[in-house]
Amino acid sequence: MPDEAGHAAARELPEAVKKLGKDDLLLALLSGGGSSLLSLPAPGVSMAQLKQLTGQLLKSGATIQEINTVRKHLSAIAGGRLAAASGAPVVALIISDVTGDDPTHIASGPCAADPTTITDAKAVLAKYRIEFGGPFSESAKSVKAENKVVATAYKSLEAAAEVFRKQGIRPEILGDTITGEAQRSGPRDGAARAAGRKDRRR
Repeated sequence: MPDEAGHAAARELPEAVKKLGKDDLLLALLSGGGSSLLSLPAPGVSMAQLKQLTGQLLKSGATIQEINTVRKHLSAIAGGRLAAASGAPVVALIISDVTGDDPTHIASGPCAADPTTITDAKAVLAKYRIEFGGPFSESAKSVKAENKVVATAYKSLEAAAEVFRKQGIRPEILGDTITGEAQRSGPRDGAARAAGRKDRRR
C-alpha cells in the first residue's frame, strides 16, 4: 500500500533527474513493491484517493498487470515518467516479481515506455466494478532507457529446487505463471498436476 514515507521520498525524484545532463547516467535499481514505495500521485489525485483505490484493487482479485495498468495512469513517476523526466541516459536493473517479467509492469514501469492507455485503466475498474472520481493521465509512450531484468521468479524457483535436491527431496516446479488467491489456486493447480501424472502412468 502507498504511504506518506514513500510519497515524501518520491517527491524528490522527478526534480533530481531533471537536473541530470547528457554526460550523466541515471542508474535505476527496481524491484517489486516499487509501485507503492514510489507513490507520487499525478496532479489532481490525492494520496487518500490512491490509497483507497489501491486497497480496492488488491481486494478485487485483479491481476498485478491490471492493478499496475491503473496505477500507471494515476502516477507522476510510473508508466515511464521517471525516465522521460531524465536529461541523462537511463539504465534500469530490475528484479521481477511479476509473471511474464515485463518491465512495463514491474514497479509499474517507471523507466519503461507504457503501451497501456487511459481507456485500458478505466476498463480494469469497470471490470471489477470499482468507481474512481479522480483524473487519469497519459503515461510516457516513448522513453530513452535500457531496461534489464537481472533476476526473475523462475530463477528463484530453480534456486529453491536445488536446495531441496541437496536435502534429498525431489521438487516439482509448477511454473512462475500461477496467479490468484493461494487458497483457490493452490488446490486447483495441485489437482491438475496430480491428474496429469495419473494420465502419464496409463
